[in-house]
Amino acid sequence: MLTLMDDLAMRVRCYMENAAEFADSSTAGKALNTIAQAANEKDMRQCEPLNSMLLISSALAFAQYDDKRIWAYDVIENAITRNLEYSFNEESEESDEDDEDDEDEDNEDTSEVDDETDFIPDESLHVLQLFTLMSAYDLYALSNDDAGREQLLKDYPESMALTLMNAANMIHEGHLRSAYMLAQDFLLSSRDMEDVDIDARHNGLLPDLLPHGWHTIMECCAEGLNDVGLLANVYRYYILSCNDRSDTHYVSKLRNLLRIYGGLSAEEWHDVADGLARDCARNIIDRIKYQPEITTKGGTQRHSSWRNPAYEKLIVDERLSDAALTYCVMVDYPPLPLLRTIAIEHPESAKSIILDAMPHGTMGTPVFRFTVERGTNNTLTARRNTYQQIAKQLRRFAAVFGDEETRVLAHEIVERYPNLNALREELAFAL
Repeated sequence: MLTLMDDLAMRVRCYMENAAEFADSSTAGKALNTIAQAANEKDMRQCEPLNSMLLISSALAFAQYDDKRIWAYDVIENAITRNLEYSFNEESEESDEDDEDDEDEDNEDTSEVDDETDFIPDESLHVLQLFTLMSAYDLYALSNDDAGREQLLKDYPESMALTLMNAANMIHEGHLRSAYMLAQDFLLSSRDMEDVDIDARHNGLLPDLLPHGWHTIMECCAEGLNDVGLLANVYRYYILSCNDRSDTHYVSKLRNLLRIYGGLSAEEWHDVADGLARDCARNIIDRIKYQPEITTKGGTQRHSSWRNPAYEKLIVDERLSDAALTYCVMVDYPPLPLLRTIAIEHPESAKSIILDAMPHGTMGTPVFRFTVERGTNNTLTARRNTYQQIAKQLRRFAAVFGDEETRVLAHEIVERYPNLNALREELAFAL
């Protein structure tokens, strides 16, 4: 049934396009009035708010025709009254109820619009209000009514949908810097940039075209302006806020942008990268303070709200050994590239990290302060899977420090447990 309603709503919109173009004014007005009545039925508004607004938006087909534009204004302005203005009426009624002398009159003086709205759940009302604002903006834009559009934006300055539509319209008209500043100002006025970007990605506008929300708008404008500074700022934000591998390529994009188009030397870029790494470290501290730690595993990739894969790539690419050591304090199982980077200036720390991942009792005397818990027997568990875990860590050790040091370590382990033939078999590759 829902699919049929969706299909019907789209067919009606196509019909109204034809009516607006070919029918005379009187006939077109009658058709639109019939559609508007159907859209404003209580059941439609309550159960199918999106289809209700799709029918209402069919009025926009009339906005571009001088002799029929009045019908579009009539339908959209009626929707504004029904879906937007009632809430302010309710607030005034609630305040009037405090006046004991007028309480009875206020209870009786309820408009038809308010009665209808009382039947609409909050979720449906949100859809009606969102698409009413969008339809109103489109009406003024299609009618070249700049005054109406400006007044709408002035009346609803916090509406993300309207601001996003305004930015898209600026881009369409070639006003890229204005669109950039509009997006930036909207972000700066918000409490949480990340949440606002998420809302922009999922609010029904420009689906799949805003992977970074408002920052995608800014990126698009900066690219169109060929402004290296503005684009670099966007890339820096992507790197700082990264928490999955999809944004790691912005490290290379930022480096190429500043080296090729920004004129930075290799040494200057390294200084920029070092400063960006410090900013990333501070951002990690903020994540630890204010974000819950959520770690998931999908396939071979781990995802943690406290990890920053773009920061990891920056550390490895620029061989920032100190930054790698600091970062790995919060990483349970550092990948090999980070271990190799730590080993550049802190080889003993890199060794300790690998050896600490060995099964309990592998090395006898603790090699790292977390290796042995107090009050436990420092003996290796005699199981094949335990030996395989040791072999895995030895391979990681070899990848960082080479075969010779690994061979010494492997002999030390098997000499500690000379009677464990299965252990010797698993470590044969390193002996």
